[in-house]
Amino acid sequence: MVISTSEHRHDVDHGWNPAENHPCGFKWAIEAKRTRNAKMIVVDPRFTRTAATSDLFLQIRAGADIAFLGGVIHYAIENNRIAKEYLTNFTNAAFIVKDGFKLPEDGLYSGFDRAGTRPMTKSTWNYEGGDGIRAATSAATSSPALPPKVAYDLTLQHPRCVLSVVEEAVCALHA
Repeated sequence: MVISTSEHRHDVDHGWNPAENHPCGFKWAIEAKRTRNAKMIVVDPRFTRTAATSDLFLQIRAGADIAFLGGVIHYAIENNRIAKEYLTNFTNAAFIVKDGFKLPEDGLYSGFDRAGTRPMTKSTWNYEGGDGIRAATSAATSSPALPPKVAYDLTLQHPRCVLSVVEEAVCALHA
């Protein structure tokens, strides 16, 4: 995960080592530290050259990335630290998930056949159709294509908008 531009004030490097792998681009993070007092945070199991130059090094256990990110998301939700304008304009957070989609309370998502008599159905693993924004469809993938028009809620208040589903899943894990 990288949050970085030539004008950035924070740089979060999660699971990669730009000092070694992208030194030409990494010079901009160093430049931001020198000239704009930008803060660099590195999240990685290894102490790398990038970590050596960071302001904060969060050494997590190998394989703990999802738990760490879940904690970050939970913190952001619980403390209202969500950039809602960014989410509505640049992500799928406002899209409405199809009715019938079920989070894995028992470890199984909607569509799983416990008896094993039929393959898993993913019919609810998509967005609700509606008079929302137009979305591109892809015939090259085996996953269900987006409906031609996707229902959305720019207030992010709908109980089935992607942000609400993520909140429900993450907050249930951290309850």
